[in-house]
Amino acid sequence: METTRTQQITTDELWDIFDAQYSWTGYLWQDDRDKPFVFINQLVNYREYFTTTIPFIVEGYLVNENQTISLTIKNIDGVYYCYKSEGFADLENEQKFPAHKAFENTGIKALEFIPVFKKQEDSLSPNFQEYVYSHQIFKGIVS
Repeated sequence: METTRTQQITTDELWDIFDAQYSWTGYLWQDDRDKPFVFINQLVNYREYFTTTIPFIVEGYLVNENQTISLTIKNIDGVYYCYKSEGFADLENEQKFPAHKAFENTGIKALEFIPVFKKQEDSLSPNFQEYVYSHQIFKGIVS
């Protein structure tokens, strides 16, 4: 499924989204912890988790209570890469992945994502186009 519903956002735009007081489901994982912080329909006070020093968020996936906004957060080599997806409720083909061992005793059994593909010209046949994997949208958790 191809979509343009995902865009990269700045950390300032991410803070604005958190300031909107949505309830979130998902997790934030700091570099100094062996387990992520898990949220089930909760407000996220980002000031408690995001810092410019150590510890920092390595990875985060959050979806708001109405499943209208999905956030993906990655920290690679000290740089935050944040993505916001909207209007994905009508996308199909969600896939469930078993939860990482670190989620034991949290009640989370699986994470649910929607794979997104984009069209590109086939390198061997210029008259044809093919779909290639682009990214995934976090849809929620299975407990």
